[in-house]
Amino acid sequence: MLRLLHTSDWQLGMTRHFLNSDAHPRFDQERIDAVTRIASIADNEHCDLVVVAGDVFESNYLDRQYLLRCLEALRSFHVPVVLVPGNHDPSDPASIYTSRQFRSACPPQIVVAHDTTPLQFPDLECVIYPAPWPSKRVTMDLVTQACTAVRPDSARYRVVVGHGAVDTIVPSFDNPAAILLSDLEPYLTSSIVHYVALGDRHSRTEVGETGRCWYSGTPVVTDFDETEPNSVLLVDLADDATVSLQTRETSQWRFIDLAADFIGRVSVDQLRERLDAIAHKHTVVLRLSLTGTLELMDYLQLEQILEDYHALFAGFTRWERRSDLTILPGEISSETLDLHGYAAQALNALIAESSSPAEEASAALDAVALLYHLHGQLS
Repeated sequence: MLRLLHTSDWQLGMTRHFLNSDAHPRFDQERIDAVTRIASIADNEHCDLVVVAGDVFESNYLDRQYLLRCLEALRSFHVPVVLVPGNHDPSDPASIYTSRQFRSACPPQIVVAHDTTPLQFPDLECVIYPAPWPSKRVTMDLVTQACTAVRPDSARYRVVVGHGAVDTIVPSFDNPAAILLSDLEPYLTSSIVHYVALGDRHSRTEVGETGRCWYSGTPVVTDFDETEPNSVLLVDLADDATVSLQTRETSQWRFIDLAADFIGRVSVDQLRERLDAIAHKHTVVLRLSLTGTLELMDYLQLEQILEDYHALFAGFTRWERRSDLTILPGEISSETLDLHGYAAQALNALIAESSSPAEEASAALDAVALLYHLHGQLS
């Protein structure tokens, strides 16, 4: 039996604009820490070989210090690790894998598939057939092309490692690089190829119906629409060509969508309780959808709650496209907001304007909220 650890889309060096400023270095470090966790999994699970199916790096242009930290993490592996360039880090003339920094610090157990040359592992009776991206723009199905080079008598275990979108999962009539399942699957059903390890899709996904072709998903979640990220695949290839898989967790970072529908002050308090209940907020990116109706005083309370929690999460944004919150004036005056002098005069004028047509009224209520917020900061 051969035990592979299949992973992909590390995208070391990835940034996310919606993270809080203090969360950026934590997110950077989490991606490097995930590499060392993967190395520990490979040790603990007695893996024979690790394959990384593309997009090891976010790009071919990384800060030297960050790249050296990534390479230090790669030293944690004690078995061979095959890195296959993807669309983010293609094997082009500017390849990060041929840079002086990479070549001088790359650990000896790391094998980079610069081209489609089969990688022989005689002690494991295994051959890896890589399908690296030679540039950012590819005009053919690289994975199926790699399958055509597989010799059934080349080794006991024959594995293709590639990167890209499968046509049945991401339909695209104008993508010349799409992996065509109808062309790929015969190599699997006939056992010419025992397993196809794919990258590009950040959600763990089975491809086709053979059980022999999978996307591993990303080891650290990167967006809200990913399903079953934060893991790697343990792939057991038996002598009779059967395949069995297990998953192992690699990160606890989460991207959470939270919808809140408001009907008065009780709903505001309920949202606070829901936010309180989210554990490990410093590793959570939260996206809020706010709908319903609130009186202005309750809305001001909501704004204060959101401002307080903003600092606790790695990212905290409002999904404006999914939000539709109506603010009503309610019983409000300069006394209820504890405003005096010019501020009170401005408030009274805005309250009067809030009975104008809908568009003007909404702007007036927003101005009241801002006035109250500024008053609280300055008092």
